[in-house]
Amino acid sequence: MTDSKKASSESQRTDQDVSEENSEEGDDEEVEEDEEAANVEEKEKGNETELKQLLSQAILELIDEIGEVDTNIARDARDHIHSGEIILTIGNSATTESFLKAAKDRHFTVIVAEGAPSMSGHALARSLSTSPNLSVLLVPDSNVHALMPRISKIILSPHAILPNGALLCAPGSSLVCSIARERRVPIVALAGLHRLSANWDVVGLAGARAMATQDLILPREFSRLKEEAGLNFKALDYVNLPDLIITNTGEHPPAFVYRLIKENYRVDV
Repeated sequence: MTDSKKASSESQRTDQDVSEENSEEGDDEEVEEDEEAANVEEKEKGNETELKQLLSQAILELIDEIGEVDTNIARDARDHIHSGEIILTIGNSATTESFLKAAKDRHFTVIVAEGAPSMSGHALARSLSTSPNLSVLLVPDSNVHALMPRISKIILSPHAILPNGALLCAPGSSLVCSIARERRVPIVALAGLHRLSANWDVVGLAGARAMATQDLILPREFSRLKEEAGLNFKALDYVNLPDLIITNTGEHPPAFVYRLIKENYRVDV
């Protein structure tokens, strides 16, 4: 009996030792798992912080690039504007204004079409009139056809450049460019790379987006007519393939736009 008691007690001790060892191993595994989870979490936090820093840096670089677009485009002004030329533009654009003023040492004439119905060309003509050696003439849009034989080139500042090299410009630009093509007058577009659009939906949005033009086209005394007539006016004009596109990175033919979009967007054009 004594021997059997000793054997049972020894077996119980062995079982306790084994269970203690198993529990210690389980605790060690849990500690290792917790450490691994903590390391993974720290790495994720580090990656997230690094990604935020890179994203913030990229945004700041883009803001700086957009802020210097007009200045960089204006550097090429003296290569395209010569003394004695007559240049036509339509509407108001800070990019066009900077480009024309950059060639202030040349004696040339700028004809500004009003850009009805917003008449934004008045602001551009007023600003250019303060520049020396620069003659400015403000004309109605209807006079463009009669003046085109005297025009040396057309300068436009589009709102967007489409994947095929076409432009979305201020209202009236399509009419001006169609007349220019009849007279074989070169068309130059000024735009930063941020104006590149890889999405064709922008064409539909531009056509569907209605300006508040009822008040511009009809006076207020015709309020009843405006309610019944339902006037509509395109916010932007589609202009097919200019002769040259000048961006903040240099000069490009319209056929090269697809390459610019591939360099700036991750899409198949």
